[in-house]
Amino acid sequence: MHKISTLAAIVIAGALMLPSEAKATDDLALSICNDIKLDNKKRLHKTLRSNRIKLKNIYSKFQCNGQSLLEFAFTESSVEVGSYIVKRMPSNELAALTPEGKPLKAWIEAKGYSDSPINKELSAKL
Repeated sequence: MHKISTLAAIVIAGALMLPSEAKATDDLALSICNDIKLDNKKRLHKTLRSNRIKLKNIYSKFQCNGQSLLEFAFTESSVEVGSYIVKRMPSNELAALTPEGKPLKAWIEAKGYSDSPINKELSAKL
């Protein structure tokens, strides 16, 4: 009987922790997207650092408005943050498919961002 009540307490405690963790993740994603939208490289760096997160570990997991972090930087004309993302990410991650299923370079050309300073940084890296 004691084992069952202990197990029940662990399950209940685990269930109670999940919403707070989900909220923390949502708050973090919102903060990262907001930092990108505001083109605030220092604040993005501080957000990542204070949460002990590396950009390369979250790049493929986080999206802003259904776009990758770099796509969102392009659409928001966030040159400082976009350049920061390009510099901090490995080339193979940047060459991966976008959430739309297109290569990033094809997405850039299709959306008309070929002349963007972010694209120049990207082209130099790839």
